[in-house]
Amino acid sequence: MKIILIGFKSSGKSTIGRVLSERLNLDFFDLDQLIEKRFSEEKGQAVSFREIFRKIGRDNFRELENSLLQEHISVDSCLISLGGGTLDDKKNRELLEEFCVVYVRVPIEDILSRIRKIGYPSYLDDSDNPEEDIRNLFVLREPVFEKLADIVIENPNSVEFEKLILDLTRKILNLVQNNDCN
Repeated sequence: MKIILIGFKSSGKSTIGRVLSERLNLDFFDLDQLIEKRFSEEKGQAVSFREIFRKIGRDNFRELENSLLQEHISVDSCLISLGGGTLDDKKNRELLEEFCVVYVRVPIEDILSRIRKIGYPSYLDDSDNPEEDIRNLFVLREPVFEKLADIVIENPNSVEFEKLILDLTRKILNLVQNNDCN
């Protein structure tokens, strides 16, 4: 079984992925952490994926992201949490067509609330209005997430986390039993 978690930045993919992978006994890979690890191994610098984006630029970052996704998607049984912008690249979207894709959907106001707490993403460093840019990006990305999803799970700020995990586990196992997911 291979499960891919997609969704906008700060939707909770990594947190959900860690817990869900334990429940389903799957290897867990967080693409942002894989980028940090690879960069550290190659450059000898331990920096956040945000800083890596700043250092190597958008195109090189997306190339590294694509390479790591291809590398880790070949693991037999795994759960992979993608970065919010991973699916901006058509090659990455095409890679996911054979897998069980879970869209972690969060209302835009909740996303903005979460982002305000952790800081705006590095690709908005030069933005005059980062919140408006995030809203615009959300409008562009949401239809892509919807189209690719086999399962949509709601993760608003008000959700009870344990209920979300139980519901998602049930939905995934149901799809697998019906052979609707690999």
